[in-house]
Amino acid sequence: MSYPLTAVGSLLVGLLESYSSFLASTYKEVIVFTLIIPVLLWRSLVSPHSDEDEE
Repeated sequence: MSYPLTAVGSLLVGLLESYSSFLASTYKEVIVFTLIIPVLLWRSLVSPHSDEDEE
């Protein structure tokens, strides 16, 4: 993953969190994590895994 893409993603999460605090402050964390968890799952399924136990 590239650093500019990471910076853009963190800015989007920050904006989403600030807007959700105005719209539904009670569910601010729920809204953010509901959008982050599918991205993390997708990244873990798409990225190749290496076996660290092999020697």
